[in-house]
Amino acid sequence: MVHEFEIVLGEVNSEEAKFRLDNEYDENGNPIPNREWLTGIDREGSAAKMAVKGRMPTVVQGFERAGSKIPYTLIIFEWSTERLQLNKRFREVTIVVSFSAHGTRREAEPEAQRLRSRDVGKTHWDPEVCAVSPEKTSWYHRTTHKVAEKSQWEERGDEADVTDAIQLSGYPTIVGSGHSKPNAARWVMLENASQRSGVPAFLRTAVLLKRRPKDDGQFLGTVSVEYSVSKSHDFRETLLKTMGKLPVDQPIIFDPHMSTANASFPSSSLADVDLGKEFQLISMEPLPANSGKAEAEAKKVDADDSAGTGDAT
Repeated sequence: MVHEFEIVLGEVNSEEAKFRLDNEYDENGNPIPNREWLTGIDREGSAAKMAVKGRMPTVVQGFERAGSKIPYTLIIFEWSTERLQLNKRFREVTIVVSFSAHGTRREAEPEAQRLRSRDVGKTHWDPEVCAVSPEKTSWYHRTTHKVAEKSQWEERGDEADVTDAIQLSGYPTIVGSGHSKPNAARWVMLENASQRSGVPAFLRTAVLLKRRPKDDGQFLGTVSVEYSVSKSHDFRETLLKTMGKLPVDQPIIFDPHMSTANASFPSSSLADVDLGKEFQLISMEPLPANSGKAEAEAKKVDADDSAGTGDAT
């Protein structure tokens, strides 16, 4: 069965397309580094009811260790999933923050010019992600339920225990960079599908960047957030992105000479910071429906999603 979707682009543009955050500028027209709010806070209308918001409370510029000439940057991010509709939930959220060199390399510019004469591009100066938190894969709120095992010749079979859980993964990766070292951090949250739990409500993450010696030039941070709510919602978002109808947030400007005012980390030895202590996860257990009607509506949404928009692609 093929399902048809009517998407009125004009109406979507008036709400969901308005989630573009820009940098602030000084009196000389230069973008101000370390923008606090990264994404999601300027959604309007129905789009604001299901939004992933990103904030950057802390940026510390410094060095690897005392006496080292290798510049480091420590960045703390906070992500919140706001679900203001009972019959919808975030089933999966993927957050990617990639870093790239921007403009002159300042003290390292003579070396940059020499390399450019040898056709070495600016991605050579992209920051390297040397640590992230959380890292690897963890599971939370495990649940077990029975699933009947039967063949086509059996009316009833044995039951097996199946365990589900909320899954959280984090790891360095490469996004659009010309060298083999990771220049991005990726975090993925998956719900406990059997419980329809939705993903955690709050995630605090950390990134430690390393740059080349003497490189005190600015660099950019590009935030990409993708999430799954329902097949119809996801199909619409994919179509709008493909058509260029969803503008993206401006990249964050980072300046190695500017840390945030509330930074309380040792800037002279950032490699010694325990990133694991900065990780925080707040997960809400599945909420009971407020009424039989609300529960029926939630189940109907799940049934509609499972019924098939897959044939529409």
